[in-house]
Amino acid sequence: MRLTGKVAVVTGGGSGIGRGIALAMAREGADVSIPDIQVLNAEKVAGEIKALGRKVVAMKTDVTSAADVKAMVDRTREALGKIDILVNNAGMASPPGMPFTNNTEEDWDRTFAVNTKSVFLCCKAVAPHLIERKAGRIINIASIAGPIAALTMPPYSVAKMGVITLTRIVAKELAPHGITVNAICPGVLYTDFWQKLAA
Repeated sequence: MRLTGKVAVVTGGGSGIGRGIALAMAREGADVSIPDIQVLNAEKVAGEIKALGRKVVAMKTDVTSAADVKAMVDRTREALGKIDILVNNAGMASPPGMPFTNNTEEDWDRTFAVNTKSVFLCCKAVAPHLIERKAGRIINIASIAGPIAALTMPPYSVAKMGVITLTRIVAKELAPHGITVNAICPGVLYTDFWQKLAA
């Protein structure tokens, strides 16, 4: 198992892509922290991870709140001892098919807060602990909607392109400390998230 002895934080790990990542990390030997705004989902996944014989902590966290993110980092370190891997997976999107002229200011603010600001907050909170040990991995879940500028989801596309740019900046800043930072750009996956959007 390639991640034995490691501790991974997977934001939004209670469902969809995040659940898959959290379970994959556990199967590879990692202990896992699952901060999610939907705490019941996080606790359900935590049960699956415990069944794999790994340590896990699940907690309700609003990743758009600096105070919540700090509390999440503190609780993870208290429960699991450290953080080696951060996966910024939490995200949201407005219903597709809406032209930008129909988007509201609230659409843009909320989409940027959950998809982009949260990545900044979590990276900022976790980075000092990785720098201290001169090792670590940060993986940001962006989207193919960013680089292709998907016409049907303007706020989401722009927010995810922001994640890609932020990833490049943080990667350059943390590389001298032995920390890698990468973004993954999935296409459409048939998760509960997308089924609800398409309904």
